[in-house]
Amino acid sequence: MNYKQVLFGRILTKQVECPKCLEWQFDSPKCSECGFDFSKEKELSQEKTEYRSEMPTWRDKIKDSIKNKVYERDEYVCQYCGLWCYENWIDDNRKLTLDHIIPFVGGGTKDIDNLVTCCLECNMIKNDKHFKSFDEAREFILNRKKNYEKL
Repeated sequence: MNYKQVLFGRILTKQVECPKCLEWQFDSPKCSECGFDFSKEKELSQEKTEYRSEMPTWRDKIKDSIKNKVYERDEYVCQYCGLWCYENWIDDNRKLTLDHIIPFVGGGTKDIDNLVTCCLECNMIKNDKHFKSFDEAREFILNRKKNYEKL
């Protein structure tokens, strides 16, 4: 089992990686994602510690229940390119992402109305760019995708 100490702003926290689902989370008796019991595993493992500094991000605070509500509302379809991503979500849920219409770094909130389902490729193209409207963002992404296809 892997451990790391992470500095969130000025608060030093200890995090543990679940050996079952490989999710990093705050040190607790059970995994918040899959319910794996850490107590037996902690006794058997030697503590490996990694020190690093991170600032809290919106990704640390969006619950799976909210993500699933957004995915279901958008029917697992990327709101920029129209790609149906349900099979990607089943095979590898990292290929299906959430995107902030107004980026978090630009003052956007993590409110469900500011989140849309987005495929990984479109999310990487949009990144943290701020647009006047959702349609402008969609047009920008689709133009970029067309340019990539021509290459």
